[in-house]
Amino acid sequence: MKHASQMRRFGGLALVLRWIAAVAFVLGLLLVPMKGWADGKAFPPVAVSTEVTMPDQRALLVWSNGVERLAIETRIVGEGTNFAWVVPLPSAPKVEAATVGLFPTLAWLTPPKLVNETESGWWWVWSASGLASLFLRVRRETPSEWMDGVAIFAIGAGLVGAVGDMFGVASAIEAALLSAWTVRRLRRGEPVWGSFALLLVLLTLITGMLLPALGTAGGSAPAQPEADGVRVLDRQVAGVFESTTVLAKDPAALATWLKTNGYRLPESARPVIEAYVRDGWVFVASRVRREAAFDGPHALHPLVFTFATAKPVYPLRLTGVDNGPLKVELFVLGPARARIPGFEVVDARPTAYPDPDLKFRQSPQLSPPTLNVIHPALRALAGDAAFETRMKATLSPEQMRADAVVEWDGNTPHQQARYSARGAALTCVQGFGGGWLICLVLAAAGMRFRSWSGRRAIGILSGALVLAAVIGSVCFLRMPVVPVRMESRFEWLRAPDRAEGVFLRAGDEFKAGDPLPSVDSVRAAIRKVQREHPARLSRPMIEEDSPRNYIVRAVPGDVEIVYFNDHGQGQVYSIRNFMAEGR
Repeated sequence: MKHASQMRRFGGLALVLRWIAAVAFVLGLLLVPMKGWADGKAFPPVAVSTEVTMPDQRALLVWSNGVERLAIETRIVGEGTNFAWVVPLPSAPKVEAATVGLFPTLAWLTPPKLVNETESGWWWVWSASGLASLFLRVRRETPSEWMDGVAIFAIGAGLVGAVGDMFGVASAIEAALLSAWTVRRLRRGEPVWGSFALLLVLLTLITGMLLPALGTAGGSAPAQPEADGVRVLDRQVAGVFESTTVLAKDPAALATWLKTNGYRLPESARPVIEAYVRDGWVFVASRVRREAAFDGPHALHPLVFTFATAKPVYPLRLTGVDNGPLKVELFVLGPARARIPGFEVVDARPTAYPDPDLKFRQSPQLSPPTLNVIHPALRALAGDAAFETRMKATLSPEQMRADAVVEWDGNTPHQQARYSARGAALTCVQGFGGGWLICLVLAAAGMRFRSWSGRRAIGILSGALVLAAVIGSVCFLRMPVVPVRMESRFEWLRAPDRAEGVFLRAGDEFKAGDPLPSVDSVRAAIRKVQREHPARLSRPMIEEDSPRNYIVRAVPGDVEIVYFNDHGQGQVYSIRNFMAEGR
């Protein structure tokens, strides 16, 4: 009687499971076309890196037809108001000032690939491994029934990882119910091919749905008096810098000239200077004065040197004298992908020069296949370069004993990967968990064909699990993890409107009929609005000509605010118009 009661109870449970599985399966059939065909897809937020790194030196090297344009930005650490630096170059350059937003724009447009989610491939290995394990264990009573539970979990977890969102959860529940139902029928010796067919149809439908997604101002000034053995070629004023270009035939005379004019170089630099003098290079000595003393790391606006050279070169030998490790970030625009020994390629892609007035439908943060050169300062320097390469390096003094000469290395795009903590963890779990599930399939096959005993299978799987956990943990610790914030996929569309709201509210500070405000007054009004209404923007704007930031400039008869969108395009707002409209 007790046995009959248990059979009736299990029979009722089986009936309930069948109905639940049938309903879930029908819902799945209805959800697949809804998800696959609908135009209004769900757009979850994307992870955006918040990593802030400032290398000791950033440079942009543009080379074409024997002419190089080299923009250099150097951090200055120290106290005082008088800073000076010397740059050796192969020939006499034209020296100009670059805008402070040049390098932030380049960094924004060439981000590393940020992994916050994982590809579906290995998740399908999870589901396939679980299904294969169940298939190999059919009709076989074994003491290791926990393997069936692990296999069912793997099928469901693989579906959740591959599909994501609530649809993935619903699919996982369907698959788990069908799998459990199938296992129970197998153990009772009942026909199971119908259950397997339902499961395979479900997996086929989901795979078919996912396949499409698996297939995106300077002026010249009088030259300084020449010294014996040193000839002053030019003196130029570029922004806050005063630059003097000199040519020397005697290294000792050059050292004396530099010391006399306030450019102190250590005695250990003499061999490097002698080498440059023998090669016929010139020296550009630049200095900047500030009214107030400051300390800590500071970045002044870059200087741009335009000069003739047979090969694109990035001078390093003088920088390496009595210097510790130097963190360098180098952007290269040229006819092909760039390569320099000791430098790691972060990003490489073709360039495009679209009409600056075009409206773009994709954010640069979603990594378009080309670098669209739109930003005015970048476009003025880029010329007609066909390829962009972003490189970085931490150079030791030994590595700086030779200048970096750029070589061209084909046209293969590349994007370095960075991981959020979530993306790194999912990647390790996905990969090493999938590897362990393959071991589970092998164990099931060994038990199926009587090659392994249940105890041996458990021992092997336990060891494989420990090994996978250890290797996965080590890999996680070694992965390049960066801090992130979650941002709407449409933030690049919303940001200009939000910025415009800030500018309009700042314009309310100035009434019609009042005198035209000064640039400083407009700047103060914008800062006040951001301080009093922080929720208007996803992040504060700063005054800089880089994406999602702005500049304020005086023009004849007006003061303008220029906002730069994600592509570096500038949108101009007139304070005079704000006042005329009574804002």
